[in-house]
Amino acid sequence: MESLTPKITCAVHEKTMPSTIPTIYSVDSNCEKDVNEVTLTNHNSNSSEGNSVKDDSSSLKRKLSDEVPKLEEMLKKCKAQYSNQEKVKENFERTSELAQIMDDLFRRSQICIRGLRDFINTKGFLFMTPLSDLKSHPLFQNLDTTFGDGIDTTLIRAPKVLCTSSEKDLTNDGLEVLKVLSRSKPNLPSGCIKRKDLLPGSEVWVMKTNLVDVFVEGTVLSICDVKPEKLFKVRFNETNTIAPKLYTAKQLAYRINSDIIAPVGTRIIARYSDGIKPKLYAGIVAEPPKTTNLERYLIFFDDGYAQYIEHKDIYVMCAQSIDVADDVHKNICKFIKTYLQKYPERPMLKLQKDQITKTEYDREWWDTKVMDVDASMVKMYFIASNRTEWIYRGSTRLKPLYDELESTVFVDIPNGYKLPIKY
Repeated sequence: MESLTPKITCAVHEKTMPSTIPTIYSVDSNCEKDVNEVTLTNHNSNSSEGNSVKDDSSSLKRKLSDEVPKLEEMLKKCKAQYSNQEKVKENFERTSELAQIMDDLFRRSQICIRGLRDFINTKGFLFMTPLSDLKSHPLFQNLDTTFGDGIDTTLIRAPKVLCTSSEKDLTNDGLEVLKVLSRSKPNLPSGCIKRKDLLPGSEVWVMKTNLVDVFVEGTVLSICDVKPEKLFKVRFNETNTIAPKLYTAKQLAYRINSDIIAPVGTRIIARYSDGIKPKLYAGIVAEPPKTTNLERYLIFFDDGYAQYIEHKDIYVMCAQSIDVADDVHKNICKFIKTYLQKYPERPMLKLQKDQITKTEYDREWWDTKVMDVDASMVKMYFIASNRTEWIYRGSTRLKPLYDELESTVFVDIPNGYKLPIKY
């Protein structure tokens, strides 16, 4: 094979130098064919592999593109769940704060309620006394007008209930037996009534005709010292047409209010109010003023009625018998005697507002509805006659109580009907 090495001539030195290019030898046509075939075969194989990788990459890209929405949806769900958890946590914290606020408000409201109840129990007369009579009210004189300063509201407590299990018994038949414990008014002392002797010129309340009639103003003119008891000649102040009459001290009452609490059984006259014009009638103290009756007396009048009366409307009789039942009207004498013997235990009917029951009137039982309950009194509405009446809850005019008690005595009372009284 002939060498094909070229020769390079230097233009400067005009010398011939061998070339550094590798020697290429000539080959025959068969060798050249073999080389070309080998070269082409490798090229086609590499091209096929490249196309396969390219196809796999495109397929993977398409798959990834298909998975992107799913991934985004999962991401959204995760964000929403996380957000919900944060909201739940925030709501729980807010709920806890609100619960604490409500607990604090409830505690404060309880303190306010107790303070208001205490205020009503001690100063309720401010709302029930006419403005013209307020300054003369016995409680108004010693009224404490200081508010707020130095008061620790956390020390405010509800009034104590003056009953224990032995003092208040509820029977299966619905009867409520109470032992009433006397609670004196805060500004008036308790004690025995000390009656002053009447003198000529003394101003009194005088019985006009009999024990169930009204009492009017009068003045003692003279005293007749006779047996068995003194007589007082009294002039009526309201008219000059009625001649002076003689009365015992048991038929007269002092014109001024007592300066102490009148105990149960005290013979008094009281200003009974029927909604038209209050008038003075004779009766006895059946219940002393206390918290549960808003510091009022329960009065049993000689004519068979009962009513809660304030201290300012009660006047003590100038005298009474050892057994006060001997002084009241004969129609209620036995009832008063039994009541005072059993006091402070009193059978009383437990009633609720809107309750329907039967009540006696004019010797007949009538359907009645409970309109209101005020301590020992109940306001009954007579459905047939469309009238209302306050009745003592221990009265046997109430049918359930009438049925429960065993012995019954019918007693005539002044207005013409028989009042059933049970002992």
